[in-house]
Formats: sequence, structure tokens, C-alpha cells
Amino acid sequence: MNRAVGIERVFSLGNCNMFRVSDTISDIPDYLATDDQFIADLRGLQVLEAEKTFIKYSLLKEGLEGMNENDILEALNASISQKLESIVAKYNQTKGE
Repeated sequence: MNRAVGIERVFSLGNCNMFRVSDTISDIPDYLATDDQFIADLRGLQVLEAEKTFIKYSLLKEGLEGMNENDILEALNASISQKLESIVAKYNQTKGE
């Protein structure tokens, strides 16, 4: 039977606002799931990735400060389009297209 490991990290943004990051890794084979050091390392990696996500969010938010709403949405849409193009290209590459 395969198992899963998950974490959830909640960051306070002040004024009762929260930023929540969660991560789940599933289908961990039993022989690895019963290895305490492996699970500890996996959870440690998940926590570090959550911290990195929050830092990226903070830097992005800081970079958008002072911009008007339309400029912010344009910048976010451009970034989203770039990421989607990269994902589609990688997916197509793995399919051999």
C-alpha cells in the first residue's frame, strides 16, 4: 500500500490576512514510508519549498507595489502566459512531438 506525506504552512500577512501553502506527495511506497529519515527529509524539503514560495510571493508583491490595477493584471497575465507556454512546450517535448 502506498502512502502520502503532506504539510501546510500558514503565513500571517497582517490585518487578519493569511497566505497558506500546502503540499502533498502521494504514492510513496511502503518501504520508503517506513524509513523515518526518508520521511523527515521529505517533510523538511516540503517546509523549505513552502518558505521559498512565500518569499517569492513577497518579492512579487513588493515588485507590484505602486502599480495601478491594470498594470498589475497585465504583468501577472504576461507571467502566466509565459509559464503556460513553458509547461506546454515541456509537455509536448516529453510526448515526442
